[in-house]
Amino acid sequence: MKIGLDFGTTNSSAALYRNDTLTIARSPAADPSGVLPSLIYITRKHEAILGRAAAERYLQDDTGRPAEWEIRTAGILEFWSGMPDGESEFIAQEILVDEDIGAQGRLLQSIKTALRTPSYTGTRIFKRFYTLEELITLVLVELRRAAEQTLGEPVREVLLGRPVYFSDRPGADNHGETVLRAAADLAGFERVDFLPEPIAAAYSYHVRLDRRQTTLVFDFGGGTLDLSVIRIGGRARPDVLATHGLSLGGDNFDRRIMEKYLWKRFGYGKPHEGDRRLSYEIYDYLLDWARHPVLTRLDYFRDIKRAATVNKAGPEFTALYNLIENKYGFKLFEAIEEAKIALSAQEDVTLAFHEPGIAIDQPISRASFSRGIQDYCDQIERAVEQVIAAAGIGVDQIDLVLCTGGSSAVPAVLERLQALFGAERIIQHERFLSVSSGLAIAASMNGNGSSW
Repeated sequence: MKIGLDFGTTNSSAALYRNDTLTIARSPAADPSGVLPSLIYITRKHEAILGRAAAERYLQDDTGRPAEWEIRTAGILEFWSGMPDGESEFIAQEILVDEDIGAQGRLLQSIKTALRTPSYTGTRIFKRFYTLEELITLVLVELRRAAEQTLGEPVREVLLGRPVYFSDRPGADNHGETVLRAAADLAGFERVDFLPEPIAAAYSYHVRLDRRQTTLVFDFGGGTLDLSVIRIGGRARPDVLATHGLSLGGDNFDRRIMEKYLWKRFGYGKPHEGDRRLSYEIYDYLLDWARHPVLTRLDYFRDIKRAATVNKAGPEFTALYNLIENKYGFKLFEAIEEAKIALSAQEDVTLAFHEPGIAIDQPISRASFSRGIQDYCDQIERAVEQVIAAAGIGVDQIDLVLCTGGSSAVPAVLERLQALFGAERIIQHERFLSVSSGLAIAASMNGNGSSW
C-alpha cells in the first residue's frame, strides 16, 4: 500500500486514496483534522514529543527561566597528525561545549528548511548528536504509524512531496532530496518516490473537474513558494507545463513583523548610555527565536544586561533582557503568527505580549503590514510571471489559480494575484491538506510509475 506524505516546514500530514475515497491519517500528535505541526521536543532523557504537545511541553518546562550555561565535556577527539619530517603524531583532544544545564529539553521547528543547506548535518542535544535524517525520521515514523493505525494494515511505500527547489544553490537541491530519502528509509519505507508539492496539490483538485483546465498552482507555505502550470481535469492525467519555486514563505513575514514593529520595543536604535547603542547583530538574532540562546552568551548578554540596568535607559532594554533571559522567544513568535493570521480577517489588530518585564500592545494595520512586505510580494509576482512564461502561455490562458498553503491567505499576496488574474479565477483550495491528499491520489493513479 502506498500513501502520500507531506513533510512540511510548518505542518505535515499523510493520506491514502483507494476506491475513489480519500482517507487522512489520524495521529495522536496531530490536530483533529489530521494536520501534524512539524515540531519536535527532545527531552533530556531523549524522549521525542511531536506536534502541538511539543510546544506545550517546551512552554511548560523551558520558558520563564534563565539559561544556566556551563562548559562540559562532549567527548574525546582522536586523530593522527602528519609531521614535517614524515613522522606522525597521535593526538587526543578533549571536546568542550557550552550546555544550558537547566534545560529540560530542546524544541525544534522548521526542520525542513535545513534541507537547503548541505553543510548542516545535524545538531547535538544533551551529549547526543542527532543527524538531520534522524530528526526528520521522527516525523515520518509518526505519520507512517498513524497511517497504519488508520488503515489497519502495514504501510511500506510512500510518495513524498518535495519543493520544486530545495535551494537555488548548486548541489543543494540534490542534497535535500537525498537527505529526505534517507530519512524515509530510516522510517521503514521500502519504496520511496517523490513528486513536487505544487503538482501534488493539482492532483487533489484534478479529480473534481470534468473538463480540462489550465491551472496555476500557488502553494505558499511556511518556508517555500512552489508554483506549477498544469493542465488538469477530465480523463487524461495532469499535464505539467512548467514549475518554479522560491525559498520564501510565511516565516519571512513573521520575521518582517519582528523587524518592522517590535525591534524598537526592544530598544533598537535607542541610546542607553550616552550615544551607545546595542549592536545590529543583537537585533538580527532576534529575527529567529531559535537563535535567541546565542544572546545569553558572552559579550551580547553582557551588553544587554548593562543596557537594562542603566538608570533611565528605558523599559525597552528591560524587555529585551527579560525576553532573552527567560526564553520567551518562541512564545513571542506565536503571538506574531497569531497577529499575522488575524490580519487576513481584520483590518487592524493589536499584537499583545505580556510577560514579567515585558508589556507590548503593538497596533498593526493590514495596510501597514502590506506595505512592509511589498518587496516579498514583488518577488512573488515576478515568480508567477516567470512560471507562466516558462509554460509558453499568457496570463489570459490561465483558467484557474489554486491557492494552497497557509501563507496563501495573506491579503497582500491575494491582491497581487487578483490584479493579475481577476478574483473570479482564484480558488482557495484546502490550505493544509491539499498536498498530502494530492500525493495520495497521484500514488493511486500512477502506481509505482515515475511519470506523474
